[in-house]
Amino acid sequence: MTLPNYFLADLPPEADLTPAMVTDACLTLKRNRTQYLAVRDTPSILRTLVRTADDWLSDDYPFRKFALQEGPAHTGFSAHTLATGLDGFFKQLSGENLEALLAQELGPTHRLDAFSASNSDSRTRRLALATGPELVGHITAGCVPNAAFMAIVLGLLTRSAQFIKCSRGGAFLPRVFLHSLYGSEPKLAACMEIAAWPGGSAELEAALFTQCDAVTATGSDESIAAVRRALPARMRFAGYGHQVSFGYVTREAFAGWRGKKIVAAAAADVVAWDQLGCLSPHVFYVEDSGVGYALQFAEQLAAELARREEAEPRGKISTEDAAHIAARRAIYEVRAAHSPETTRHWCSPGSTAWTVVYEADARFALSCLNRFIYVKPVLDVAEALRGADAVRDHTSTVGLAAQEHELEGLAKQFARWGATRLCPLGKMQNPPLTWRHDGPVWKADAGFAYSRASNRNRNVESGFFDSTTSRRTGVTVGFSDIFYLRPAVITVTDAAGAAVDPYALRNYVLTAAGGNTRSTDDIKRTLYANVRRDLTGAVPLSLRAGVDFRQAERDQRFSVPNYTYVGRDGVASTTLTATSDDLALPFLDPSFSDRQPSYGFPK
Repeated sequence: MTLPNYFLADLPPEADLTPAMVTDACLTLKRNRTQYLAVRDTPSILRTLVRTADDWLSDDYPFRKFALQEGPAHTGFSAHTLATGLDGFFKQLSGENLEALLAQELGPTHRLDAFSASNSDSRTRRLALATGPELVGHITAGCVPNAAFMAIVLGLLTRSAQFIKCSRGGAFLPRVFLHSLYGSEPKLAACMEIAAWPGGSAELEAALFTQCDAVTATGSDESIAAVRRALPARMRFAGYGHQVSFGYVTREAFAGWRGKKIVAAAAADVVAWDQLGCLSPHVFYVEDSGVGYALQFAEQLAAELARREEAEPRGKISTEDAAHIAARRAIYEVRAAHSPETTRHWCSPGSTAWTVVYEADARFALSCLNRFIYVKPVLDVAEALRGADAVRDHTSTVGLAAQEHELEGLAKQFARWGATRLCPLGKMQNPPLTWRHDGPVWKADAGFAYSRASNRNRNVESGFFDSTTSRRTGVTVGFSDIFYLRPAVITVTDAAGAAVDPYALRNYVLTAAGGNTRSTDDIKRTLYANVRRDLTGAVPLSLRAGVDFRQAERDQRFSVPNYTYVGRDGVASTTLTATSDDLALPFLDPSFSDRQPSYGFPK
């Protein structure tokens, strides 16, 4: 199958795209919209979308077969990953779901066709007609096509001509989708254009923005801000910036009969679009009160990812991405070697296909993506939310695995925290059509906290020092067989050349000690309540109102006495002799001396 040279994205790679070509395309789109799209009624557009979605769900559909055959080379995704992702999107395009979307956003579904009143306006006879922009420009980023697909669907429903600008390497699937519309309804396809160029091409973007009535953009926060700055002052704009997602598994759910299904669902979320979407999980928080559920979850997840790699292999990635994963793996390999109780990792042998890292630290960690996932144990939801607080304003989706009686309480906590979407594990990459990317227009939060803490440290009075110093002078230290952790051999000799054991306390004299007598009282009070609305436009703007009261009191008193050890003879010494009375050995702490130091040093 060969796609005809119809859209700008169909031009050969060596062809130069000019601002004049973009302008001409926009003017043509507006004319075609007036002639072909503006006169269509909503039911006919719904039928077209439903029919097209049904075609894409058929294994025999030529455009689907073409996408799965040629897609891996253009997108980097495997054919299986592409098939799963395409099925997930097009299954949502049912007539029922599309009508629910219109009802949510517009009220009466026929409001795009005629003036009508909603139920709340029927008594006052207030009528409204919904109209879409004449030409919408869509700036899409990345290789996951769902954002571009959804933009096309919404643009058709509002009868807007559309210009879809994709990043290099991200145009293939939206381009095939538009060609499928062209194959069934050429007049509709004539109201849409698609092109690809690197972000920041100021002349091309200026030509596009001059002709548009509205612009949408997806990408990083930096790219969204750059688009805002480039838009004319009165341009309507909707930007969807950087988002992250994570999963949460309760101990009751994992310990029950659904444990294996939960792991399989979690793996499905990691594998979907190779974890490259903003709805893909970076971390799975697993409730664990010391019984090892999180570690079990991580082990089983690694086994499931290994199994899925056989049936659903990860697509090709760049050398830079592979190097990033390898470097991150090396870090956790070292940590796991020295602290296996807090850090473990599993990875695909001989490749970077998948990686699972178990880490006791509850702080949210950004994944390398490409099937690199963290598993972190937490006591409860509160600890997970504290760990994820750094990404609170950028969290999109939370995938939940919980018993039915736990769901309502969990949902309230996550929703009040700020998550805009909650769903079962395994469904993170398949949001409903009615889901709003950034949650509701208005966001509100409130909270109150009070804490009091006190500390009384009387170490010297209790027979303990805060620090001690032991010394040995007049020795020579040699290092040999140095490797990445430390020298393999450390030799110490005295002035006569005799070997000295540096790990034996009998070879040191005690010289000094220090105390730390401290009394601290802390009181903290916090009260806040606010409501926020984000406004889209040429200049990013948020309106926020509320109260924020914070009070902290601290009363701290301390002394740091220092002592010099003089022994029985009353004379301090730093030199070890046969008759020295300043030996450190009598003060050996058997408990402390039995601890295993880091880096493989002896006790």
